[in-house]
This record gives sequence, C-alpha cells and structure tokens, in this order.
Amino acid sequence: MKKYKLFSLLLVLFFAGCASISQLIQKPGVKFQGARLSDFSFSDITLNVDLAVSNPNPIGISLAGYDYSFSINEKQFLNGEQQQDVQVRASGTSTLTIPIGIKFEELYQLFSSMKTSDEVPYQVNGHVTVNLPLGPVRIPYSAKGKLPAVKLPKISLQKVKVEAISLSGIKLNLGLNVENPNIFGFSLSNFNYDINLSGKKVVSGKAEQENKVPGKGQGTISIPVQLDFAGIGTMITQALSKGDINYQLTGGGDFKTEFGDVKLPIDSKGLTKIWR
Repeated sequence: MKKYKLFSLLLVLFFAGCASISQLIQKPGVKFQGARLSDFSFSDITLNVDLAVSNPNPIGISLAGYDYSFSINEKQFLNGEQQQDVQVRASGTSTLTIPIGIKFEELYQLFSSMKTSDEVPYQVNGHVTVNLPLGPVRIPYSAKGKLPAVKLPKISLQKVKVEAISLSGIKLNLGLNVENPNIFGFSLSNFNYDINLSGKKVVSGKAEQENKVPGKGQGTISIPVQLDFAGIGTMITQALSKGDINYQLTGGGDFKTEFGDVKLPIDSKGLTKIWR
C-alpha cells in the first residue's frame, strides 16, 4: 500500500514537472528569408529557399529536418523531405537552406506553354521539424516568389552579303541574328556552327569571341566565307539571280546568364536574302 502511494506521488510530481517545462519552452519561429537560383543548366536548376529559424528559449535546440511542396502557377510541381541537423543557439537565429532541384526540361516545357509570360509565380509550403525537450514539433512555413520564364534564344541566318567576286570564287559574309526573348541578358561564347546553303555545306567553325545580347534584344555574329566556284558549282550564281537562298544552321554555344551558364543546341533553317 505504501509503495502504491509512493508511485502515485512520483507520477504527480512527474506530470507537474512536465507541465512547468511545457510552460517554459516556447515554440521556435520559422520565417521566409528569400530564394536564390543556382546550378543553372539545360538539364537542371536549383532553387535555394532560405528560412530563418529563431529560438526564443534560454537553451539551444536542434532541427531534425524538413519537408516541402513546390508549386508553379498554383499547380504542384514536386515535393520531398530531408533529414538535416541544424543547431540553433539559445535566444538565437540560424538559417536553414532548402535546395529544390528542378529538371530544366520539365520547367522549359511548362514555360513553353506560357509563351506570353516573362515570369511565373511559385509557392513553397512545408514544415520544419524541431527537437524540443518534450519531443519533436513540426512548424509550418510558406514562401512565395517568381521565376524568370526561360525561353530559347533564336539564332538565324539573317543575310548573305557578297563581298567580292573573282574568277576563282566568291567571298561572302554571313550575318547571323541572335534574338533574345528573355527579360534577362546573356553572353554567347564558344559558338560552333555548320552552315549549309542550298543543301551544300559551305562552312563550319567556331566563333570564340563573346557576343552580348540584352534582355528582349538582339545581337549579330559575322562569319566570313571564301567559296571556290569549282566546289559550289552554279549554286551561288543561281541564288544571285533569285536574290535569296535556302540555309540550314546547326551547332551550339555557351549562353552565360546571371543564373549561370547554359549549353544549348542550335538547329535553324529557312530562306534568307543575298545582298550585293
């Protein structure tokens, strides 16, 4: 009987202690700090969401991990969770960074369906799990922002200019036009190309100079070509009489943007004018 009373007393003291602890321990706060794009490429892009975790308690705490749900234009795009140990000192604040990896191809397909938009809204919702003396606590958070709608630049052969004609051949200048539909500018470097005129390959090479193209703007690349009449036959002379010529441009280059470098393939064809 005495043992039973002693056990009951211990239980009362234990729960009374827990009640006092629960009154002393305050729930930490989680606040959205900002978001940054990184690891920008034609295959992947990473959105780093920074959360400020504040600890109002007189003792240090630790984070156990987080989960997230990432939506674009109010449609869920992906979700995930991760265990991560982050220490938050007493009465202090620490930054928790949540990297959200996005496949660029899927993102580009989404942006392609929104051709008139320069930016698209995103939202990240989730929970941060905090280890407290009485057990783990899940604290909700929410973040909103906008992603730039990334669109492929258009590169085309704008004109073929005849620089000189001799008995042995013809000297041309091929003017490539680079059209940037994005709100951000970029630089094009290490541009390699193969150019066919009227179905015949006339030149291939690499333009190593860097060409800057402003957002919503255009740039040009000049490629000098020397053709031998024996090799091209009547192709150029027929085109000169018509005033235009069919072309195909293939290749690629490094597009340097404010988010990082993007390697993009180029495949363009059409009809262009010949200028004398």
